[in-house]
Amino acid sequence: MRVNEFHRRYWEVLKEAGVRATRYSRESDQYSGCESIFGHHTEVRIDLYERTTGRMADCLLYRMRGKGFSDQQGVPDNLHEKEASEIAPLLISVDTAVVSILLLGASHHLEKQEGTIGTTMVLPVPLGQILAAKTVASMVLAVESAVVTSAALFFIHGITLNYALLLLFVAIAGAAHAAIGFTLSLRSRDFTSMLGLLMVYMLLFTMPSILFILGAIDAKYEWLLMISPSHSASNLITSAVSGKFRTAITIAGCLYLTILTAALFRFAVYPQFRDNAARE
Repeated sequence: MRVNEFHRRYWEVLKEAGVRATRYSRESDQYSGCESIFGHHTEVRIDLYERTTGRMADCLLYRMRGKGFSDQQGVPDNLHEKEASEIAPLLISVDTAVVSILLLGASHHLEKQEGTIGTTMVLPVPLGQILAAKTVASMVLAVESAVVTSAALFFIHGITLNYALLLLFVAIAGAAHAAIGFTLSLRSRDFTSMLGLLMVYMLLFTMPSILFILGAIDAKYEWLLMISPSHSASNLITSAVSGKFRTAITIAGCLYLTILTAALFRFAVYPQFRDNAARE
């Protein structure tokens, strides 16, 4: 209706201006204009009432792969698979490095507020096993993130990974950040101050890794960024998802995170947790 109204008003303006012209149908006017300018015209008709017999699930997966509507019909078939492979490691890394620390810090200060930390000292198990259980619990979210992301890559984009290696790298990265989470929690008075320490940690170690993934930091500085536990973890997870391994960086990342985990638990987490529990 709007097109017809515009076409009618168009001829009224011509008539008011005293322009003499022969009026045909709207289609004829369009075709005449195209032929006078370009020498020819091409007509493309789209059947809006064409029905499909595909299932809703098939159509949804087809759309999620990047096809199904006219605005994406011309994109390469592997474009969305490539984007998914680049975004997936970032999601897993954030859950492993940041969210795990948050959950561990929240649970620690909740136990401290409720006064249950002191009772752990009278449990018939060694303190090392208690810390190990807390570490495994903090790694559950990272493992869940890896499983859900891997399932999405497989069912939506048909991308398969080295799942055993991915879980191994997630476990190494999760243990290292659990040790970091314990260290931040034990050195803070409450959850609010722990969040402040976490923000400082993210600015110093996590943000440079994200900037590197986004291409804002040049690749020649990658070895310097390996000092960051977040970047070492991100590098391991990215290599497991992409299937592209750089032997030296991968081995260095595994060794660094393993040594860092052992050192933090041995010299920072274990004695401080024991002292805090004794004061409780």
